[in-house]
Amino acid sequence: MTAEIAIMNKTAVALAADSAVTIGQDKIFNSVNKLFTLSKYHPIGVMIYGSATFMGVPWESIIKRYRSDLKQKKYSTLKEYADDFMPLPAFSWVPPRGCGLDFLSLFNLE
Repeated sequence: MTAEIAIMNKTAVALAADSAVTIGQDKIFNSVNKLFTLSKYHPIGVMIYGSATFMGVPWESIIKRYRSDLKQKKYSTLKEYADDFMPLPAFSWVPPRGCGLDFLSLFNLE
């Protein structure tokens, strides 16, 4: 089970996540990253839980690739970062909007 927390006030957000992952019934690793920076230059964080992959590709690799491609580009809102991050140009298929697999609806960003 993953534990993640976001503490917010009017000027900042603090994100935290545990580092444990269970594989199978009893194999536990305590050194997994679940918290990433989406931008190398701007304070945008991403937390992952559940499946560590998207279509067989590790989320860590997807996020790092996006961060590399983003470079110093800056958006004014979190929604703009979300729109740019999903759909990912590296994939040939992304879920259509409104199908229940919409990234923005997960975070009430629409």
